[in-house]
Amino acid sequence: MAREATVHAHALYLRACADALRNGDAEARTQAAKLLLQARKIDRQTAHREEVAA
Repeated sequence: MAREATVHAHALYLRACADALRNGDAEARTQAAKLLLQARKIDRQTAHREEVAA
């Protein structure tokens, strides 16, 4: 389930980037980048938990 959330977060990031580029909004790009970093962190934590559980 966490992996699905990460994939969803990546999709949201890409959509936000596309909107930001269309609108030339630097703040929106920054927010989108923060969301992507957060999604990657969650993905790493999930992978680590899965390794420990295995």
